[in-house]
Amino acid sequence: MITYLPQKTWVDSLNPVTKLTYVLCTVLLVIVTPGFVPLLGLWVAGLLAMVAARVLIRGLSLLQRTVLPVALFLFLIQGLFYPGAQQVVLALGPLSLKAEGLEYAAMVSLRLAAVVTSFALFLLTTHPNRLMTSLEQRGFSSKVSYIVLATIQLIPMMQQRAAAIFDAQRSRGLEIEGSLVTRFRALLAMIGPLVMGSVINVETRSMALEARAFLSERKRTHLFEVPDRPVDTRVRLFLAIGTCMMVAWRLARW
Repeated sequence: MITYLPQKTWVDSLNPVTKLTYVLCTVLLVIVTPGFVPLLGLWVAGLLAMVAARVLIRGLSLLQRTVLPVALFLFLIQGLFYPGAQQVVLALGPLSLKAEGLEYAAMVSLRLAAVVTSFALFLLTTHPNRLMTSLEQRGFSSKVSYIVLATIQLIPMMQQRAAAIFDAQRSRGLEIEGSLVTRFRALLAMIGPLVMGSVINVETRSMALEARAFLSERKRTHLFEVPDRPVDTRVRLFLAIGTCMMVAWRLARW
């Protein structure tokens, strides 16, 4: 489950905008970084940040569920069918794994792992209320802040609702484990309540926001202020300079 749990670490105490800057810089660096070693370093840096934030186990669990299946599929497909590949690594009857395809799959997998790691670190160490307040303190409208917050909370909410639906169906005698056909039937039985629950939740949220004068143009006040310390400024400056240098180097190479 991708949910925030408070940890008394320096990563947790950073301003949410600082951690959001890290995510955006990571995505940009993943796009412009060409080599295997720099991508590996970018991913390892994210893992080290998870260690510092004490969320490594939960982060690795998320990577195992999301990145690992995609990576295995990429290594199989690209290793067997990469166009123009010549160097055979392993022969599998009429098919063969080729080095060029495996190298390409490794690059794509590292890019995906680096991005997912940065998002996981952000979600696991950032309280949604602090993020929304921090964005509004920086001049973003409440609408933009709410869109960002709702997007971040979408996956955890869907996971919780799906787990509740599966538990309810299991208590009523529906088989959700076993053969592939049984699992598919359970999935079909879950889709209807999940969609209807999501629609009802959207309507409930809309009514709650309207009752709280969400569309009011008056200046808002907050129950707490999110501090923006000098360390946050230095971290954002370091990330921005490093990203700009990498982008400039890539543009020069092109």
